[in-house]
Amino acid sequence: MTIASSKEGAPGSGARRWLWPLLVVSLSLNLLIAGFALGGAWLHRHKMAGVGMKPAGAVAGPIGRIVARLPAERLAALKDLVRQHHDVAAAGAVGVVAARKEVAGALEADPFDRPKLETALKHLNDAQQSAHGNAIQAAGALIEQLSPAERRDLIREMRWQDQGGAEGK
Repeated sequence: MTIASSKEGAPGSGARRWLWPLLVVSLSLNLLIAGFALGGAWLHRHKMAGVGMKPAGAVAGPIGRIVARLPAERLAALKDLVRQHHDVAAAGAVGVVAARKEVAGALEADPFDRPKLETALKHLNDAQQSAHGNAIQAAGALIEQLSPAERRDLIREMRWQDQGGAEGK
């Protein structure tokens, strides 16, 4: 029988080889998860406060993806149109935030005042309707400037589909 070398038989020597890489991977994953959680909380908090507005000239959603793919000369012409509607949209967002604060104040009132809450909810509904109406007008003005081919791209970008899975027409 042969005697095993002392290096092979030492307790824990095999464990040391993978312990440090395991600790580094574990720490990396923990930091990644913590970063996602903190980033999500920060974004949620600031969007609720109305801070998450897009800058002037920015368009969100499917229309924004179509506009981003346009050639530079077409994009320059449309940016002026977007800037015109941005100020109206920003004012609408401020109105919605103010109406939400009014609802919160009515909910916190002691003693509870039902007519005050109903009035605040009506103001919130009106502010939201106004903001949506402005968004519809802005989208209509922008889409009106698109070519038929660009509007077909918009339909595909919106992924409107019927029940059978075929693209809508």
